[in-house]
Amino acid sequence: MGPLATLLLALISVCSFTHAAAVDSFSIASHRDYADSNNLPRKRQSGSVPSELGKTLYWFANFSVGDADSVRLLIDTGSTDLLMNEGVYKPSKNQKPYKGHKNFTITYEGVSRGGFGFETLNGTTMTDTVSAGGLTVKHQAMGSLTDYKYYNTPPKPYAMQGDGIIGFAGARSSSFTPGANSWFWNLCKNKAISQCKLGLLFGTSGKGQTVLGKRATHHLKNPLTTVPDLENTYIVRGDITLNNHIVLRSQYLILDSGTDNIQAPLPAAHRLFSLLNLHPHTASGANPVHPHHPVRELTAFFPCSRPPVLGFSFPPHAELKPGQKARVFNVLPEAWGVYPHGEDNCTSILGGTNALDGLLGRGTGAWLVGQSFFQGHYVEFDLEGGTIGFGDLVDPGMEGCA
Repeated sequence: MGPLATLLLALISVCSFTHAAAVDSFSIASHRDYADSNNLPRKRQSGSVPSELGKTLYWFANFSVGDADSVRLLIDTGSTDLLMNEGVYKPSKNQKPYKGHKNFTITYEGVSRGGFGFETLNGTTMTDTVSAGGLTVKHQAMGSLTDYKYYNTPPKPYAMQGDGIIGFAGARSSSFTPGANSWFWNLCKNKAISQCKLGLLFGTSGKGQTVLGKRATHHLKNPLTTVPDLENTYIVRGDITLNNHIVLRSQYLILDSGTDNIQAPLPAAHRLFSLLNLHPHTASGANPVHPHHPVRELTAFFPCSRPPVLGFSFPPHAELKPGQKARVFNVLPEAWGVYPHGEDNCTSILGGTNALDGLLGRGTGAWLVGQSFFQGHYVEFDLEGGTIGFGDLVDPGMEGCA
């Protein structure tokens, strides 16, 4: 899921997760670190946490937050902060006031089950112990919600299902003042994990594994294809393919495990729907972040029995080195048929929006690549290497994950 004023990023390692959306600030910088390094494990290690895809199409995992155990949090690489729903958080003896503003406000885009819509959340900040997979940050910045409001969503929005959300991005995408690092970044900065790697292994069966601190090579069918991560913002460049042929070159792709669908800039979406012979439908609504810039969204329908073959090719053709070949990673067929309407009619998980226009600079459109792409693939975020790697899973379903 993604905050339009801050992007939430998240992940860990085990066998079961769920997901979220994107923000309007993607330049991640190293700001003040609120983790207490003296309370982190002295032995550098890796961690694993079970994850699974819920009916809302978000990936969830269990954490301990303060004195609340088995807290089910939405895993989001599109944002930074850990936010708990009202009434869920139980302070521990380690709770401390946040060294900054007591209150926060954040707006997310992509909060409905279909992947669009907005929500604005308000709450209070503090620090407390957060643990999962044997990894602990004693004074992790976090927030407890007090109220929220939805925009352009059906009567039953889905974004804050479970007990809350945990982001995995850096401080510049934080909604707190001053910005705080995510749980993952704190573990990395304090050298509590052997390698600053986050691997997402989301299966098409709804089971998955998130690996923190190492690469789970036994799940990899082939070596990773790596591309530069633009300033550690979880943004890469790649080509867009249909039926394994490039149709759009050098597109900016925001990798957001917290978004349900795949959102393209409106011109790109129009072109792809035209090439697929799909007839798009346009909707419009309010933009809570930029009120004078109404949001336009593009959707389409396709035969459920014949899903499109949409893919992402890395590295982009323009960046290939002599002798290097690109690899295409297609959205798997199982990820397409999640919005059926009967009579072989499904809503496309590919949509278009102008909500991200100008996010990466004037005139530059950006894609929001959600969990429907992650399914069946190995996606690794390497902070130290400054890369994001893509690979195929030995078992795309990850059905062996408990």
